[in-house]
Amino acid sequence: MKRSEWVAVMGSLWITLFMAGLDGTIVMTLIQSIASSFQAAEKSSWLGTSYLLSVCAFSPVYGRLSDIIGRKGALLVALFFFTVGNGACGLASTMESLLVARFVSGIGGGGLLTCASIVMTDMIPIRQRGLWQGITNVLFGTAAGLGGPVGGWINDSYGWRQAFLFQVPFLLVGGICIALFVNIPMASNEQSLSEKLRRIDFLGSLTLVSGTTCLLLAMSFLSSDDVPFSDPKVWGLLLVSLLFGLAFIYVEARVVKEPIMPLRLLTDRSSASVCASFFVLSFTYYSFLFHFPLWFQSVRLQSAGQAGLHLLPLATTGALGSLIAGVYMKSTGKYWSFNMISSILIVLSSFYVALWDDSTSQIGEYLGLTPNGFGVSAVYTFNLSECKSLQGLRPLRRRNTKHSLNP
Repeated sequence: MKRSEWVAVMGSLWITLFMAGLDGTIVMTLIQSIASSFQAAEKSSWLGTSYLLSVCAFSPVYGRLSDIIGRKGALLVALFFFTVGNGACGLASTMESLLVARFVSGIGGGGLLTCASIVMTDMIPIRQRGLWQGITNVLFGTAAGLGGPVGGWINDSYGWRQAFLFQVPFLLVGGICIALFVNIPMASNEQSLSEKLRRIDFLGSLTLVSGTTCLLLAMSFLSSDDVPFSDPKVWGLLLVSLLFGLAFIYVEARVVKEPIMPLRLLTDRSSASVCASFFVLSFTYYSFLFHFPLWFQSVRLQSAGQAGLHLLPLATTGALGSLIAGVYMKSTGKYWSFNMISSILIVLSSFYVALWDDSTSQIGEYLGLTPNGFGVSAVYTFNLSECKSLQGLRPLRRRNTKHSLNP
């Protein structure tokens, strides 16, 4: 690939990833205003839940989809859902229609991140992936940092609907760039479209989406709506989720030829550890991202714009942590020591923030989030690069590649 073509592809990806990062933190500062607008404070927590539910459920599908219809096709499918979802959010007339629109946005949002990561894996040699992943995370982190204050300013000046609608033109530009420039060559085959569609693991996708949806709905009822565990819709959803989970395992292991989630990825120690790490990192990051704008608006009685400014340290130090991790891996080919230090920073920051109360100083509120942002992004970059190095689950089984990313 020529240098100009490579730059065009990366630029196309960065446009869409920037808007995806911006969207995440924009919404966090709008929750209180949206709840007041629809007089539905009891449903406000579902704004985040509905989006993350669809991201969690549909992201695995895009990996197989990109193998079948190509990287460009999968990216455009994801961008379509993300754009339509955001436009529908801005036009929603009820809280229920807004939640459905956020669910649609999540179908595309998760796909954008998944497909962009796949394209970077195709284009960038393993030793340099950490650096370029770091640069990409800087862009994503910058967008996330701007999302809070930008969303708060738009909300205070023009209303929360415009915070969704202004994204649509930029997403359309990103879609045009992807259609023109993203042409990643795939292994040639002469299969017809119907044959390609039959390769999609629809049964596995259905059981995965259904099981994940039931589990997250049950957890949301427990945490957001204060529904007791004894309520039939809580334990019933958990039971149905378990049944779908068992069905998913059976389908992936015994039924389909090309599963969307090969079970061997969860039986290998290295890949299973990376998956567990991603789970904990996501849990930590989104806990901070969702709850602290509400803390500053409800406890400190600040405006949406002021609350959004408090997310800047989390995003900016996150971008810095990802970049430093990428440079460190490129220059040394190692990651273990830095990874452990970053993990300790996450634990210390989380412990400090858990002790916040009304007497916490403003400086403490700003600085308390910074180690968490740095640590999460650094560990994410390290583990993502390690995950990409597990091609066929072979490299990390050799003794001389332990704690190293040398090919």
